[in-house]
Parts: sequence; structure tokens; C-alpha cells
Amino acid sequence: MRALVFGFEPGEMWRFRRTERALAEAGVEIERAHSREEFVARLRTTSEPLWLVRAGAWRASSAPIPPIPSSATGRPLIALGMTLETGCAHAAGAASCYVEPAAAHALALHLECGRDWPRALRRCAESRRMRVVRLHALDVHYDPGWRVVQLVTTIQIGGAERVTLDLAEELTRQRVAVCVAVFGQATRLAFPEPPQFADLSGVPGNPEARGAAVAEVCREFGADLVHAHLIRGAEAAAIKAHGLPLVMTVHNMPPAWPVGLGERGAHRADLLLACSRAVAREVEARSLSVPVRVAWNGIAPLAPSIPQPRAALGWSERDFVLVAVANPRRQKRLERLPEIVARLDAQLAPRRVRLLLVGAPAEGSADASEALALLDAALDEWDVRDRAHWTGGVLDVAAWFAAADVFVSVSAFEGLSLAQLEALAAGLPVVATNVGGAAEVARAVDGADARPQMAQMARMRFGKRMPVPAAKLSVSSVPSVVSPSASSRMRFGKWLRVPAAKLSVPSVPSVVSPSASSRMTLLAPDADAMAFVRALAILADTPLPRVPSLPPAFTRWRMAARVRGLYPAALLRGARGDTVWLIANNFSTGGAQSSARRLLAGLAARGIAVRAVTVEESPEHPTAGCRALREAGIDVTAIAPPANGDAAKAVEEILTAMMATPPRAVLFWNLIASYKLLLADALFDAPVFDVSPGEMFFASLETLFAEPRSDVPCESPREYGARLAGVVVKYNGEAERAAAMLGAPVRVIRNGVPLPSVAPRRTGGALVIGTAARLSPDKRLNELLAAVRLAHPRLPRYRLRIAGGVERGQDAHAAELRRLARGLPVEWCGELKDTSAFLAGLDIFAMISEPAGCPNASLEAMAAGLPVIATDHGGAGEQVLDGITGRLVPRGDASAFAAALLALAGDAELRARFGGAGSERIRAEFSIERMIDEYA
Repeated sequence: MRALVFGFEPGEMWRFRRTERALAEAGVEIERAHSREEFVARLRTTSEPLWLVRAGAWRASSAPIPPIPSSATGRPLIALGMTLETGCAHAAGAASCYVEPAAAHALALHLECGRDWPRALRRCAESRRMRVVRLHALDVHYDPGWRVVQLVTTIQIGGAERVTLDLAEELTRQRVAVCVAVFGQATRLAFPEPPQFADLSGVPGNPEARGAAVAEVCREFGADLVHAHLIRGAEAAAIKAHGLPLVMTVHNMPPAWPVGLGERGAHRADLLLACSRAVAREVEARSLSVPVRVAWNGIAPLAPSIPQPRAALGWSERDFVLVAVANPRRQKRLERLPEIVARLDAQLAPRRVRLLLVGAPAEGSADASEALALLDAALDEWDVRDRAHWTGGVLDVAAWFAAADVFVSVSAFEGLSLAQLEALAAGLPVVATNVGGAAEVARAVDGADARPQMAQMARMRFGKRMPVPAAKLSVSSVPSVVSPSASSRMRFGKWLRVPAAKLSVPSVPSVVSPSASSRMTLLAPDADAMAFVRALAILADTPLPRVPSLPPAFTRWRMAARVRGLYPAALLRGARGDTVWLIANNFSTGGAQSSARRLLAGLAARGIAVRAVTVEESPEHPTAGCRALREAGIDVTAIAPPANGDAAKAVEEILTAMMATPPRAVLFWNLIASYKLLLADALFDAPVFDVSPGEMFFASLETLFAEPRSDVPCESPREYGARLAGVVVKYNGEAERAAAMLGAPVRVIRNGVPLPSVAPRRTGGALVIGTAARLSPDKRLNELLAAVRLAHPRLPRYRLRIAGGVERGQDAHAAELRRLARGLPVEWCGELKDTSAFLAGLDIFAMISEPAGCPNASLEAMAAGLPVIATDHGGAGEQVLDGITGRLVPRGDASAFAAALLALAGDAELRARFGGAGSERIRAEFSIERMIDEYA
């Protein structure tokens, strides 16, 4: 059987792979139709039956597809498969149907008449000339959204397991279908199972068997990719051997990595996500040839909880209570806590110091047993057993946090501690070793990102809370392991479809974090007990208000949004095409936009495939520049600006479009900084070049990195620069600054403009001085008017023509300019359709605008044979040669500008000489051909 997989919408591009994997497993030959035109052409010309499958569908059965015989009636056959979720055969036919050639030709005719696909199929199916049947073998599932398998070793209580389940829950809210799959049974208290769950613990433990089992789950679930946690390198390689896109999260520092994770070539993941920047640096140091990105761990703000009563433990409300949350392992160094308790108790006497230990060891773990033995010995050595309480494993730690005064951690290493985040969410101060991502959290707590927490981010757990009765501290009294409930389990090989439950999100009042320099106290990893005692004593003497201070950057919602935003990047991994993509804000009037249009047209004329994307244009109302490019045969995709200013959705749309036409290279052209950072972060294979000249480029980056922000994937301009293949600036003066800021290779490519075959010459009449600039403050037309007013009494009869529309939102500024121009012979020409005609009517071109990279206005004036008076700033000083092609005057010096106007106004021969020299300079240094050569 031959299948034609079709999808007409840009958002369907990544769904092709899901469908093609499912069909390939059934031994089906596959073709693609990315557009309605391709689809119609294939239907019209086919001479063999076709199985038409919509991108995003996957087979409902793993049974072989039987041969489909022709109808005994002799009529062309249409065999419909049902989309099982809808239960409607005709709707199902829109996702899966088999057509013989005559039926395919009839479908093509209906589509050519303008009918959409479902209506065209319905018209054919209703025709008496067709034989229509239902065929179970063609039944499919269909989902227009993302589908992901979250794979983890177990769902026992632990940080990585918690992240896995939180991602499953939060991604579901963000319209991603998630199935959680596990390789093994829990060896300590486990989290409740999520709604979509696959238990693979019965599969043999060798990598090949586990890889095949994951592939089977993905086939049944219709997964687009696997997101794995804590699996071994060999298991990752086995999963990739089945052609599955694979994302892996690295949850800890190297001593705790799964076997093979840090070995080059041990696995072939498409993307590694590090839970902190500290972990990312460790991964990058091993040069694994896999892209590494940071996705910070996040939690939901804790729901209010009733404190565990201190009286039940025999403790006083005046006691100073420390809480440590950790499943016993050597990494956690719990044996250091008894000394800290003993020494702090002596310092705070007669006030007593107490210790709450929350966590449970893994059954049968030698590491856990050794850690417990060391802790037990230390409790006796420092004689503090009666001042400590072991809770065992608990699902809800909020009650124990509510009973404590400070959270303490003495870990030797961490990735990014969820327990510390929970303590901050509970309003507890944190005293911890400065390991892993702790410093990153502390910066956010103490920085601008410690803003009011979002009300919609309430704590949600799978199932009801399961409090575990407190036990007196004794290693032998740790509660026995609680196994997961089997009621909602999906056994491997018997796939039970359980619809995802609708989750309600209770509101939590917004709280403002204090300026919390002491909310997190970080000590050296090798700090002794007295260092902890000093820090804790300060908090005991001057307690902080119990105010939740979880930074938004470390909320579960942000974690899931970041991960979801990188899934398209993982699917793009390895896709390398032949198209140059240029991504700009818009193609409205302006020098930068004109240069972009000229470059695209020039590259296309040389046979280089080009595409453009805009992020500030309405798809329904394209700008004139956008329309001109489309008329020239250049594909321009307009991404609607997001209503909330969040660039992530627009970036996902761009990446989705790139799946159909993978990039050979990507150019950011004066693009909004947040878009650039997100795109550069997600484009692993295609070289990315930032073409963003002028002061605004540097200022936008400096503003973006001025304070810590969770929606920015890079920490500094140089980290952004490391994602780039190069930076293009428009004049030499910017090159050194760009290299210093970004650390990326820098190339100077000056703008190019067309040169008229014959430079126009204006004769007779009053002198005409002109400029072309939008009516915007950065164009500094007020300074030009001031200079003209100074020269006005001594100028010959003249007119000043100002061409340019009013910048959006600058109506008041435009009115102020008109007020300043009163009494002067000024003509406001508005937006220009033909710059050449405007320039042909001038004698002198005046340019005073700032900031400027390589302004096109002055280049076009020189190409038109005009003398130019310009402010000596930015790239203008490398265009206009003072005393040769025009005059350069100091910035902000209206008198000097007025003097230059008077000098040229009174000397027609000098104007002609400057104009001729300027035209020759354009021909030699600023031609369009030279600009296109350098970009190419």
C-alpha cells in the first residue's frame, strides 16, 4: 500500500513525523503533500490506489493491513477509516481513507472547485458512482497537539521523579498530551500514578528490550518524542535506534549521573536539558556532541497546610527547629547535621534546637544504607538523638515546613534542589551549601525576578495527599515502602486509554517576596559546622517574616513552558535544508527594511532559495514591503504578534514552519531581542547570523540582561553570542564593540543602494533642502529645524522638504515638530512611494538623525548625485567624506550645521562637485551587488 500523508496548515508540519513513523512500522510506502496544490496534483495524476492520511494521525491497531480488493460492483472504491475519538465515519474519513484512482481524480476536481478537504470527500462519498465502505484496518487516532512520553525509572518519591510527574501534569494543562512510562517498581514510598501511565517493569532489563518497549508505547500513544529522565546511555541509544526523537533531562551533577550519560557516543539524544546552569556547564565540558540547554526545575507554590504540632513531638513553640528534606544518600551528607544541632544548641541555650528529617531510603540501596549508618553514628556521637525526629517518606512536606523555622542543606552536590524551592515557597529561610543551581536560585530570590507569585500557580499533586504518621527517630523505624496503586496502571501490551482528567487550579493570593538577601544563605561546600552555626544563629536571633519567596523563574508553569518551547527544536535536530531564512520585525518603510528586501531579491535572483518571516505584521494586513516581496515570488510568513507580548508562541510557529523547509542559514534582521534569544537557543544545526546594526541593538541587549529573567534562555550577551555563527554590523565603528559584547565572529557589511543610470539634475527655482525620515524623536528633526532657523536669515530663497510618515504613537511629537517649523518654508511630504522622484527635486540632502548604523537615506541621496550634510555619528562618518562628497558636522551643533547649509546654498559648483563625487563613491563602495556578494 502507498500512503499520501497530507497537511495544509503550518502547524501540521511537525505532525508528519508522527504519522510517518506509524505507517512505516506497518510497511507502508509514504509520500508527502505539504500544500493543497501538491495534494491536488498527486490525486489528479495517480494511477494506483492511495491511502490518504492526515498528518497527526496514527494507526489504532498494530495488526497487518490486509490487501484491499476492488469492489465487485465495478464502481471506484472509497474505504473510510474511523477516527476513534470522534466516532464519526465521515469526520474520520477526513483523517484516513483509501481511494482508488478514479475516486482520487474525482476528489481532485472537488478540491479544484474550492471545496475544503472534508467537504470534497463527503461529496465523493455521497455520489452513487462511488462504492463507499468502512474498513477497520484503516482506523486511526488523531490529535492536532503535541504528544509526549515522559520516561523515568520509577515514580518513587525523589526530585527527578517529581519533576517528571509535574511536567506531565503541567504540560497537560498547556495542551500537550503526556503518557508517563516507567522501567521499574518503586523501592520507597511512591507518588500516585498519573492518568496516562505505562508500567514497563515487566520488560527484561537489557537496553534492547527496553528500547523496543518504549517504541511500542510510543506507537500506541502516538508520541511525537520521548522525554527521558534518569535512564542509562545504552537505553537512550536503544530508543534512538527505533527512530524516536529523544530529549533527556540531566538532573544532577556528574557523580550521580546514570551510567553512560557523560560518555561521548554512549547515546544519541537530540537534546539534553540541564536542570541548572551549573549542570549545563558540567555537561558541556564533556563535549558530547549533543545540544545542551537549561530548563530550570520548578515547583507549584505550596498550598496552605496545617502545621504538624510541635507539642505532639514534645517540643516547645520557642524551640528553634531545623528541617532537612532528603532521601538518605551519601551525596546528602546527613551525618553532618548532628554536629550542627549540638553546637547551635549550646550557643542558643537555654533555647533548644530541634531537627526534622524528612525522607526515606531506597530499599536495597547500599548507598542509602551507608548514609543511614553514618547518620546513626553521628546522632550518638553528638548526643542529639532525643532532639531529632525522622518523619520517613511523605507526599506533603508543607505541614513539616510549617512546623520549622529554617531549612538546612549540607549536600556535597546538587543539580537544583526542589526541597530548597519548596522551603522558599513555604516562606522558610534557607541555609545551604553553595552547590549546583543554588546560586542561581539565590540570585533570582534577591533580584528583580522575585516578583509577586502568579495566583494561578497553585500546588497540584497527583491524587490526594497521603500523610505518613511521624515516627520517633530511629534508623530501624523508617516506614516500610508503600507500593503504587495498580488501579490506574496501564500494563505493557494491554494499552488502556484513560482520558486526561480536567484539572482545576485553585487560586493562591499573590505575595510579594521581601528583599531577601538573607532568604538564602549559601556557604562553601566544605564549610565546617561552625559556619552553619553562625548563619543559623543570626536567623534564630532575628527571624525573618514567613513570606513565600519562590521566584517565578522556578515555578512549575515556567519549567513546563520552557520545556515545551524546546520540543520543536528537538524535532528539527539534524534537519538541514537549502533555504536562507530572514526573520525581521516587519517590512514597513525604513532603511533596514529596504536593505532586507533588496538582499532577499538579490539572493533569489542568484538562484538561492530564500524565505522571510515577520513578527510584527498582521497576516490580514501586510505592509507594502511584504506585498512587494510576495509579488516578486518570495514567500513571506507573517506571524501575528502575541497579545501578551510573549514571544514563545510565535517562535514555536517559526520553528514549525522550518520543519517543512529546513534552513540552510538564518538571518535575524533587526529582530526584537527576546525573539532572537529564543530562536538562537532552539536552532542547533543551521548557522545563525545576527544582522542588527546601530545603537538600538546594543541597548536592547543591555536592557534584556540588566536583571535576571526566567523567560530569557541566556544569562549574558556572550552566552547569546555563543549560539551565533556570526554577527553582521553595518560600519567599522561597531565591529569592536560587537565583538567585545558577544564574543562571536563579526563581519562588517555596509548597505548597498541602486545607482541611477543618469543622476538627475534640478535646474532653476528656489533652493530645495530635503531630508527623508520618519517623524520620530530618534530622527532628531527638531535639531534640523533649529539649524535651519539659524541659517534662515542668510539663506537664499529656499524650501525645506521633509518626507516621512508619523511613527506609530508619535502624533504628539509630529505636532510639536510642526509647531517648531512655524515661520519656516517647510513642506511636509508624508510617506514616500517613490524616493527617487523626491531626491530628484532636491539641491541639498540634510541628515541629522541618531542612532544610525549605515543609513540608506544618505546613501540614496549620494547615488542621486546630491551633496550631503550629515551629523558625524555612527555609519554616516564612513559614508560621507567631509569636503569631498559633502560635509560632516559635530553632533548636537546646530550652528555648525547651519554654517554648512549656508556654504553649500551659496555655491552651486561646490554642490555639483560633491554630488558627483558621492555618486562615484556609491558605485565603488556601496552598490547592491557588492552587498549581496558579501552576504552570499
